[in-house]
Amino acid sequence: RNNIAAFTDFPLSIDVGTNQLIVNTPAGQKIVTVLPDQAVQNLIATGIINRIETQPGGENLTNLGNIDGTVKLEIKNNEVVYRIKGVKQHRLFGIIPVSLGTTVFVSAETGQTVTREQSLLSTMVDLLSP
Repeated sequence: RNNIAAFTDFPLSIDVGTNQLIVNTPAGQKIVTVLPDQAVQNLIATGIINRIETQPGGENLTNLGNIDGTVKLEIKNNEVVYRIKGVKQHRLFGIIPVSLGTTVFVSAETGQTVTREQSLLSTMVDLLSP
């Protein structure tokens, strides 16, 4: 949807009565209320990332057509999350353009950012960029 493809290792089902997307995990069924394109749009709107990239394992989904990137639906700390690999563009000291990768985990149930994984260099550039 909106040029964002998602993939998962878990079985999915749809409750036709409520139109809810359900993920069947080892911890039980979880309802997905935030779709992948909404999660990506929220990250871009808040400036956490500027664009997304294709996840390892999602390369085959780019054959579906005009796909900007892929996200992976997975479990982290017993919560269904999207793993979104993105790029954040910075201006070091307000002058030098620098693009650095970051991985953001967004809850598929609430849409909130759960955690971010980035290098020490990315963290330092975040602090030095206006």
